[in-house]
Amino acid sequence: MILKGGYPFPILLSCIVFFILFLLTFRFRKSPERIFFTVTTALMSLQGLFSIFEILAVTLEDKLFWRNVQQIPLYYSPVMILGVILSFIGINRRVVVRSVVILSFIMLSYWILLFTDPLHHLIRVSASLEGNGQEGVLRLERTHFGLLFFIFEKMMGLWGLGLLLLNYRKVVGTQRTQHVLLMIAILSPFFVPELAGFMGIKVTVAVSMLPSGLLLFYALYTYNFLQVPPMVKEKVLEHMTEGILIVDEQGMIIDANPAAFPIMASLAGDNKLKGTQLLTHLKDHPTLQAFYNNGNQDEMEVESSGRHWAVRFIPIQIRFKRTGSLLILTDITERKVYENELIKKSTLDGLTNLYNRRTFLEILDTAMNESRVNGESVSLLLIDLDNFKKINDNHGHLVGDRVLEHFAGLMRDAVRSGGAVGRIGGEEFAMVLPGANGTQAYQAAEQLRLRLQQEPLRWVSMGSESEIAYTISIGVSELIDPLMTLEVWYHHADTCLYVSKNNGRNRTTLAQSEVGVQVPLDQGK
Repeated sequence: MILKGGYPFPILLSCIVFFILFLLTFRFRKSPERIFFTVTTALMSLQGLFSIFEILAVTLEDKLFWRNVQQIPLYYSPVMILGVILSFIGINRRVVVRSVVILSFIMLSYWILLFTDPLHHLIRVSASLEGNGQEGVLRLERTHFGLLFFIFEKMMGLWGLGLLLLNYRKVVGTQRTQHVLLMIAILSPFFVPELAGFMGIKVTVAVSMLPSGLLLFYALYTYNFLQVPPMVKEKVLEHMTEGILIVDEQGMIIDANPAAFPIMASLAGDNKLKGTQLLTHLKDHPTLQAFYNNGNQDEMEVESSGRHWAVRFIPIQIRFKRTGSLLILTDITERKVYENELIKKSTLDGLTNLYNRRTFLEILDTAMNESRVNGESVSLLLIDLDNFKKINDNHGHLVGDRVLEHFAGLMRDAVRSGGAVGRIGGEEFAMVLPGANGTQAYQAAEQLRLRLQQEPLRWVSMGSESEIAYTISIGVSELIDPLMTLEVWYHHADTCLYVSKNNGRNRTTLAQSEVGVQVPLDQGK
C-alpha cells in the first residue's frame, strides 16, 4: 500500500499530532484563547487527513476535489491562529471576535469562488494531472486574483507574528518563552518546505505543519501555554488605582498601566516610562534605588511633592533566576495624613501644639539616656506663667488661651537650634536642651524671659488694639549626676521654679550654680 512507501507517513503523523492537541485543548476551558486553538488543531488534523485522501485518489476530478477541500482548513487556520494570538496578548474580546468574523467572511468568499471555479476560472488558470493513478501529481496554475488570496493567507500569519514581536517586550519569564514558541510555530510552515527542498525532499503542507504541532505540544506541557495567561492584561490593569510597572531583567520598563504615569510624574518628574531605565527615574531617591537593587520582595514608603507612596517590589524568578520585576505603587497620602493626625492628637497639646506631658517626659527620658551614653550635657527648664489665673479672671478664658498660644510660639523659636518644648499642664511649660550645661541653659532661659517682656501679646478687637503684658518664672537644672533618676532631676528643676516664684516671680533660678539663686537640693515647695 502506498502508506508503506514512506511519503504519506509524515502526513499521517501530522494528522495524529494535531488530533491529540485538539483533544488536549478541552482541558483548558477557562482560557480565552482555547476556542480558537481548538478549532485550529481540528482544522490542521483534517488538513492532514484530506491530504492523504488526495494522495489515495486516482482521477484528476477526485484529486482536485480533495485539494479544494484542503483549502478550507489551510486558509482558515491562519484566521484561528490570529484569534489565538489576539486573545493571548490581551486584546479586547469584542475586537478579537469582530476581527475573526470579518476574516471569516473573506475566507468564505474564497471557498465559494474556489468550488465554483470551473464556471468562471477566477481562481485557477488550469488544473492537470502528471502521472497516472495514485502516483499522479496535481499541477495547478493560479490566476492573479487567486494569487491575491494566497498572499492574503500568508499575510495573516505575518500579522500574528508581528503582534507577538510587539508584545514580546511587555512580558517576562515564562510568557517570553511562550511567545518565542508561538513565533517559531508560525514561521515553521514558511521555512520547512524551503529547507526540505534544499535537501532534495518534497513535503506537503500538512508535513510542513508537523514541527508547528510538535512545538505547540511542547508549549502546552513544558511552558503552561493556555494555562498561564500573559502577564500584561490591559483589561485588568487599566482600571487599577495602583500604578503597575513591569521591568525586565536589565532594569528597563517594558510596560506600565495608566495609573503609573501620574505617580511616576510625581516621584520622578517624568511620565515617559516604556523603554526607559527604571533607575534613571529614581536618581533623586537613593533609598528607593537601593530598595530596587536589593532584589528582595519587600515594601517601603516614599514621600515626594507632598504625596506619600507605598512601593512594593516583587521579583519574578524562573528556576531561581531573576527574569524581571513587578513594582506596585500605591498612593497612601490620605492614610498618612490620618496617621499623622492620630499621632498629633496623641503626642501634642491641642491648644498650643507643643508636646503634651506624656510625650515630653518620654523625650526627656530619651535625652537623659543619650547624655549617659555620649557624655554630653543636658538641661531641663520648667516654666510657669506668673499670675495666669488673674489673666483668666480679668480678661476671660479666650484671652487666656491666646496668652498660652503666644508663649508657645516664643518657646518654639527658642529651640529652633535644638531641643524640645512641651506643655506640662495648665500654665506650666517645660524645655529640654541637649548639649547645654547649666550656665548655657540659664542664659537661654533669660533670653526667653527678657524677650517676653519686649514682645507682649497684642491683638486687634473691635477696631482697637489690645495688649497684655505677662511674665514668667523659670527653674533650670542640669543633669550633673548620670545616675540621677528622671524624678529627681525633674524635682530639682521644679524646686528652682518655686524658688523663682517665691522670690518675686519674673526671674530664673539655676540649681547649684553661682548664676542666679543657689538652691539647696533638699528644698521643697
